[in-house]
Amino acid sequence: MLQIESINESNYDLALQFIKSVPSITNISNEILNNAVLVNEDGRIVATIAYEEYDHVGLIRYFVFKKNLSIIVLEQLINKIIENAKAKGLNKLVSIADGDNVEELFKNLSFFELKKIVYCNEERLSNSFSYSKFLCKNI
Repeated sequence: MLQIESINESNYDLALQFIKSVPSITNISNEILNNAVLVNEDGRIVATIAYEEYDHVGLIRYFVFKKNLSIIVLEQLINKIIENAKAKGLNKLVSIADGDNVEELFKNLSFFELKKIVYCNEERLSNSFSYSKFLCKNI
């Protein structure tokens, strides 16, 4: 049975191991992981999503999931992270999409493309991610 839950003491280590299983994620921030939501299937983590806080914006991080998860489950995961972000006073979630598949996924989750310049801690992100698209969801 699938359960969508916020990160807590009882599932933290499982979530950490799940994220560490992704070769492209080399450094995992505990601060970001504490903002995570996960999908637990009978004691196994099958999806995570977290955000890094910047003022009133959450930058999506650690969005990892098994390919066989349905869009309905991913929507429930997004809804839970939105609920958590709202409780912390955030008003937007932003994702950096590298590739058409990731962009399409976020658009299916009701994110829209930002056509403007994006700054993070006074650094212009569009310089660092020239081949990526910025997608946003107001919450």
